Amino acid sequence: MGASLSLWAVGPLVELTIRLALDALGANPQEEILRGLGRQTLVILCFVLAMPALARRYPQTGLRQLVQYRRAMGLWAFAYACVHLLAYLQFEHDMAWSAIWGDLWRRPFVTVGLLCLLAMTLLAATSNRWSMRWLGQRWKVLHRLSWAIVLLGIVHYALHKAGKNDFTQPIVFLVIWSGLLLMRLKPSWLVQSRQKASPTP
Repeated sequence: MGASLSLWAVGPLVELTIRLALDALGANPQEEILRGLGRQTLVILCFVLAMPALARRYPQTGLRQLVQYRRAMGLWAFAYACVHLLAYLQFEHDMAWSAIWGDLWRRPFVTVGLLCLLAMTLLAATSNRWSMRWLGQRWKVLHRLSWAIVLLGIVHYALHKAGKNDFTQPIVFLVIWSGLLLMRLKPSWLVQSRQKASPTP
């Protein structure tokens, strides 16, 4: 399953590379590459959030094995985000890192995107067994940041699309994120409702 997930994760990058080689990225190839990389980052992150819910809902299937690949898939998302940043630097500023500071003040979507990447860097740096042992229970608390990261990513995407007044895809991601959050919170609601419904001895 791990190999299949890796193939699924790397597939869009291979597709973009092939389309670039064939000059088949449309009238604005740079924007297509940037959007494709950013979109795949969000797709993988949403899948990472969905893994526990899928494993709980279908425990008798192979889906319960998904949870053990969460860290690996999270690192794939981080890799896409880093390539997304490098593509932005190359296309927008010819790899001049200092130019980012000007964009931080003039372009809000860049500010939100960098905040998102910084948070992802923190999670990627602690996605190893040593960090899990060192942080203990705090590791799980820290990695709950993944929910905020996805939301920041959606905001980053929406701000970028604001120039064209096209929020269709950001809204789709927001609906998915909201649904996954409700699925995560639902078990606690059920426990509380059952406790209230159970007779007091």
